[in-house]
Amino acid sequence: MLNKKRIVIIGAGFSGTLTAIRLLHFCESEVEICLIEKDDASNYGGIAFGQTSTTWAHLLNIQAGRITLFRERPEDFLTWVNETADRATWPPKWKNHAFSLSCMVPRRIYSQYLAYRLGEAARLAHAGVTFVELKGEVLDARRENQHWRVTYLASDCSDAKSVSLPANYIVFATGHLAPMTKPFYETVRDSERFIFNQYARRGRELLSTVKPDEKVMVVGSGLASFDAVVSLVEQGHTGPVTICSRAGHMHASYPLDHQHDIIAVRRPPFMDAENLCIDTVVDGVKGEFAYLRDLFANQYGVPEQIIPERIIKAWEPYVAELVTRMEANDVRCLLNKYKSLIVSSRTSTVPAIGNVIRTRLKTDSQSAGQVTILAAQIQHIHRVNDDNRLCVTFNGNQDPQIFDRIINCLGHATDYGNTCNSLWTSMIQEQNLATPHIKTGRGLEVTQHGELLALEGAPSTNLFCVGPMRQGDEIARRGRLGAFVFSIGTLRNQCFDIALEIRRRLNQPVLQQTIRTPDNLHTCWESSVRWFIETNELNLQEDELAQFRRYASPNDGHSLFAAYQGFFRTQDHRLRQPFAEEIARQKISLAKEITRRFSIENTRAQFLCEVFSNLLEKHAVHSLCDISKLAKWSVPQYANHVRNVHAQFEPA
Repeated sequence: MLNKKRIVIIGAGFSGTLTAIRLLHFCESEVEICLIEKDDASNYGGIAFGQTSTTWAHLLNIQAGRITLFRERPEDFLTWVNETADRATWPPKWKNHAFSLSCMVPRRIYSQYLAYRLGEAARLAHAGVTFVELKGEVLDARRENQHWRVTYLASDCSDAKSVSLPANYIVFATGHLAPMTKPFYETVRDSERFIFNQYARRGRELLSTVKPDEKVMVVGSGLASFDAVVSLVEQGHTGPVTICSRAGHMHASYPLDHQHDIIAVRRPPFMDAENLCIDTVVDGVKGEFAYLRDLFANQYGVPEQIIPERIIKAWEPYVAELVTRMEANDVRCLLNKYKSLIVSSRTSTVPAIGNVIRTRLKTDSQSAGQVTILAAQIQHIHRVNDDNRLCVTFNGNQDPQIFDRIINCLGHATDYGNTCNSLWTSMIQEQNLATPHIKTGRGLEVTQHGELLALEGAPSTNLFCVGPMRQGDEIARRGRLGAFVFSIGTLRNQCFDIALEIRRRLNQPVLQQTIRTPDNLHTCWESSVRWFIETNELNLQEDELAQFRRYASPNDGHSLFAAYQGFFRTQDHRLRQPFAEEIARQKISLAKEITRRFSIENTRAQFLCEVFSNLLEKHAVHSLCDISKLAKWSVPQYANHVRNVHAQFEPA
């Protein structure tokens, strides 16, 4: 048996690091938090922000005002970067830079931000909480009696050895699977002229050897292709670059004065159809998209290049409904066939990134641009006999072309049912502790709080996951598409929610094992109240329900809901005491009211009080993660420049 509860987080990229930070903020019982990472260069950043995978030329595709680690503190990044960050090693361009809301941010700075907040959280953690960072590759995770056992190959000692680590909770933050591959790569996989993974150490080394005048093909036109071109330009490459994808879709660029608005639109009429087959959905989407595009452009003045992004964001509730109602094979077919169109339409690029390609585009055969967009399907790649350059042949009438280098930018694999990752192969195929996402074929099946679902659909108790492996669930549960299935905002919510779910289980183990609430109940307080009343067979008249609703009033600063929100907005445990005392006081009042109204014994009333307050706590956490209820900017120099808009475009 473990003398102290232990939480093991596998992976110290963005998701693993932020989950550790949140656990350090909110755990108050005797607990040890272990963060394991196999690659030092991936610490506090992973692929997106790690030191191996990025240079100072790689920027976040989002403004500085929107990248806080904490949704309840929107100004946190700007406060840190302008007042606290150690800039000793920064290049001159950034060393004296004053960051504002709309500034661009090098991804390496964001890694430093994560590392700083992790160290700070560890220093300020509750006295009973300890934090340990471990180096090594996790080989396996298995059930052992009443807890789990993690086995990893330690690399923080002179001789690598296998170490066994008991754990009560495991959070899998293993990041993306390996890059996607295609059959036409097989003949060139071992060629130094082929760069399979530009974010890996070997890929960066090969990329640095590209000569300035070499002819380069980039396979794939997603955001990874922008990273590849940025890397080439940074090292002085001036030779021709061809970006090849099946349809030639490219991300648009945001206007210089762009601000992100949240729009509500009507439910697409085609969704009233009883049966939603592929043809019905495709035709319906095309028709409704054309209608909204005309409406946004002509009546509301939305810039043409961002209309697709606005529409897809507004359609999130309806995407989730579509996934629920359609057959799994049809959902997968649509996601695969229209992947490039969806990804490029859902996210534009900030000008500082997009212009690296757009200012170099070759617009016609006579222009002198460096970059060409080629819409073609690759059939085969082979080496040219005389010098090992790479010849690419295409389907259709496109002539073959010879390139000095080819860079794979197809993105990462998403099918966990067909992966070579030994850890996930064991979890899925051998132990049946995890299930590939059924409807989308992307990521894994999870509960509302990120707990893995076993093959038969039951939760794998206390095994959680956070990050890209939840992208199928983000599509099905929230209707997110494109890069927003694993954006900063999406992962920020996942980390916060998982940390607080683990905290609940640490503090109320019996209650959490006894009560299983329906998925997504916490998103609607009215539904939560009715479920509470009906499940516990409590006889309440409609007017009496108001007495319970008042505990969740967002407008009453003294409600239990407000006390929970204040508690979770306060990261320093020393400053949370007044909120904890108010929560305790209100729960005593609630228990007395339950006893009086239903004439039941005190023990039963206490239990019902805990169930009710648990529902309310989950609802408070959800409200803090709800992007339509943005937190207020509390720092004056930033607050005056923020526009939080929830536009309502709901035509008849």
